[in-house]
Amino acid sequence: TAAVSAILWETRGLWLVCVAYVTLRRSLSESLFLPSVRAIENPMAHASGRDFWLWNGALHTLYARLLVWPHPLCVDYSYDCIPAVKELSDPRVFYTLITYSVLITAMRYTAHSASADIRVCLGAEGAEAEREEREKERKNGSAEKHHHSSSSSAEKSSARHRKGDRGERGGGGGGGGQGGG
Repeated sequence: TAAVSAILWETRGLWLVCVAYVTLRRSLSESLFLPSVRAIENPMAHASGRDFWLWNGALHTLYARLLVWPHPLCVDYSYDCIPAVKELSDPRVFYTLITYSVLITAMRYTAHSASADIRVCLGAEGAEAEREEREKERKNGSAEKHHHSSSSSAEKSSARHRKGDRGERGGGGGGGGQGGG
């Protein structure tokens, strides 16, 4: 969050220019360039308050369904092709809640997966695994020293053998068993 705040603060001039541009464009296009839309052509453009948000959610749900299953399609969605949602008891409100829940869950899962991929790309998990391996070696080293002073010769050779296996798995010292030379 601190990094995002720093980036937003550093780019505040760009954000100010963007906001000014959008504000100017909107004020000019609404008054000069866009003809007024009649309610019979687009009833949603004249909806307000709760009706607007309910209808908008129903449209998002319809478009999500059409994205998955594109049937039936319509050439012209004007007038009342998609009926308005005016009551909370309309079943499309429930479908809208389900659609938004699925989309939010998918976005959270994707963000979590992406952050894990970024950590892998940046080597964070590799560094973590390396740190854990060093910690294990340190613990094994202290355990071997403790065994070394109070163990039999068979245990000593077993500990040496384990230590040798670790060296071979790491690929170090001698070209990884290739017979160097």
